[in-house]
Amino acid sequence: MAHQFTDDDRGKPVVTHDGERVGTVADVADGAATFEADKDLPGPLREALGVGDGVKSTMQNEQISTVTSDEVRLKKL
Repeated sequence: MAHQFTDDDRGKPVVTHDGERVGTVADVADGAATFEADKDLPGPLREALGVGDGVKSTMQNEQISTVTSDEVRLKKL
């Protein structure tokens, strides 16, 4: 079942399946989250996540493994 993001998810760190921080939930609207990549995120990870330099993108539910009170964890890329 797809996670319905709420305002409580705004600002949560986004981490890879193995716990490496890659960005933050920047905004939430209509149950979807906008992801902002960390500025020092390497190019290959940016490409895998579909974000360019300074670009925010909507997180796709198929990318998300779990959402806890502390973080959004992605599936293996």
